[in-house]
Amino acid sequence: MGWSPTDRLRLAQALTSAAVPYLSEFDTADTHIALGYPSPTRHLAHQASISNAEATRLARAVRFAAGHTLTADALSADRISVAHVDILARLTAGVGSKFDDDELDIMNLAEGRTIEQFAQAVAAWRWRVMPELSEEDAESASDRRYLSMQGDLFGGSTGTFRLEAVGTEILAAALETKPDSANSPIPARSLGERNADALVDMAAHYLGTDPVGTDARVERSGEATSGLRRPEPISSGDPTGRRMGVAGHVDIVIDLASYQHDPLVDVAGTRAEFARTGVVPREALEQFFCDASFAALVMDGPKVILEYGASTPGIPAPLRRAVQRRDRCCQFEGCDRSWAWCDVHHLTERGKGGPTELWNLALLCRFHHTHVHQKGWRLEWDPDRKRLLTVSP
Repeated sequence: MGWSPTDRLRLAQALTSAAVPYLSEFDTADTHIALGYPSPTRHLAHQASISNAEATRLARAVRFAAGHTLTADALSADRISVAHVDILARLTAGVGSKFDDDELDIMNLAEGRTIEQFAQAVAAWRWRVMPELSEEDAESASDRRYLSMQGDLFGGSTGTFRLEAVGTEILAAALETKPDSANSPIPARSLGERNADALVDMAAHYLGTDPVGTDARVERSGEATSGLRRPEPISSGDPTGRRMGVAGHVDIVIDLASYQHDPLVDVAGTRAEFARTGVVPREALEQFFCDASFAALVMDGPKVILEYGASTPGIPAPLRRAVQRRDRCCQFEGCDRSWAWCDVHHLTERGKGGPTELWNLALLCRFHHTHVHQKGWRLEWDPDRKRLLTVSP
């Protein structure tokens, strides 16, 4: 008889639950001290070849089950899992005997619920029996908020964040997007990919718009898919239609050695980097240059600047508005992403002599703009120059 992956996972979960009473005996006897470990968590992590975080969760569940008979019985009967017990250990801290009074009812909450739903049910119970404690937790959550980012070798980044309830609700609403069209010639994005793209879109939109508004506006062709209203684009005080310095401009660093070898060196093909993220691939720079200005910075070593060239012109606001009015949305086949979330793309790249003129410009959302520059797709006019065609690599 073959075992499916889910069968194996259920078996692993059952074996972990069955090990809890024995781990409790080890914990009570301070076995970790006899074996030379500084803590039960380090003992578990090393002997069971699991992460410190997983060992911490398991140790917390073991101690909680040891002190609550009904919970231990439900775990042994496979009515709940170690994950359920860990939730109880975290969410019932500080409630004292109130949990003992309702323990059986809380065990019944696990029936027919997912882990997430069980956690929500226990949290609701906690609010009911200890409102003052839950209110304190909610108030302190704001003090624990953070967002951190760490760059990688290729100009990208990874990060983590924690938000309080209100911030989470706002962000979740802003990230809400509809699935990609089934008519698209490229694979649809996952939810995680759409969330990442939506976050970047929001940041780019904030940096590229004037919240006060302006008389130079483009009519809306529909609200953005996130469900939130955004400020109108294009500020009359900014002739490029974008705030320079962050979203619309980048310094390109060129090594002196490269410059001396070829004074006409392609700045996008040498040591080129963004000020905040460092060296990036040529294709990523070309994508950025489509809808931004840049200046060449010739350096002799890390500190000596030999030359700082004048910035290349951005896309004039009237021309940007004309492209937005004409295209209305992303021009990649199958995409209806509103103009408010699109870059202006040069059909023939600037680096290859493509002019910043209406016939050579088209709207592309950030997702499809990336596919055009970094994955070989392209847009081109049909023979009658009446519509844009999406051409695969």
